[in-house]
Amino acid sequence: MLATLLAVGSLGFTFANSAQTITTVEAVRFLCEDGAPGSDGQDGLDGTDGEDGAQGPVGLTGPQGPAGADGITQLADYGSFYSDPTISQLPAAEPQPMLAPFSAGARGVSVHSAGSISVTSAGMYNIQFSAQFEKDKTKPTDRIDIWLQKKATGDSTFANVPVTNTEIDMVEKNARLVAGWNFMIPIQVGDEVRIMWYSDLKHTSLVGSDAKVDPARPAVPPVILTVQQIGLCPCD
Repeated sequence: MLATLLAVGSLGFTFANSAQTITTVEAVRFLCEDGAPGSDGQDGLDGTDGEDGAQGPVGLTGPQGPAGADGITQLADYGSFYSDPTISQLPAAEPQPMLAPFSAGARGVSVHSAGSISVTSAGMYNIQFSAQFEKDKTKPTDRIDIWLQKKATGDSTFANVPVTNTEIDMVEKNARLVAGWNFMIPIQVGDEVRIMWYSDLKHTSLVGSDAKVDPARPAVPPVILTVQQIGLCPCD
């Protein structure tokens, strides 16, 4: 609290709330007691945002990335093959390849007398087939296995390709059944691939039929085989 001034003399001043007398005449000082700090005032309102600054200069261009792999520069290789409609393929004591020695058109894909195929360009290939089976006896049920074999470059024998087998059952006498699906497999130049089949009880054959008339219908080959390149190697 500010002290109250009571008297002014030639030599000094006396204050009502102080026993002290100022005796100097060169300067007058008010003796004050410090008051308690006041509470903080409310914050003022935020000011308006300033304008955006000018855009900085464009940075330097980064280095060029590595070149991608070459794409296929021509149409993919392919082959379409079939077997003689008049010649059946009889069951055998051992597994045997499906034979489709005749070509309906091919480029870069060849079929061999042992039923295998080879290619002139390494890549991933889609192998599709249809095979017409006929059973010659009523009982018992004859089970047919169909799977893929491959002979890699430098190997002397074919080996079964894992997890490619499918089993089908022939039940009725003289009934015909068509098996058909596809395999997708990488093939290198020098490899050979073939589709194998085996009749468990030797009562089922691969059969075809001649062309029909009234109305005209084409012949039925026992085996139709198509091969199409769908990608490049290296491939897993």
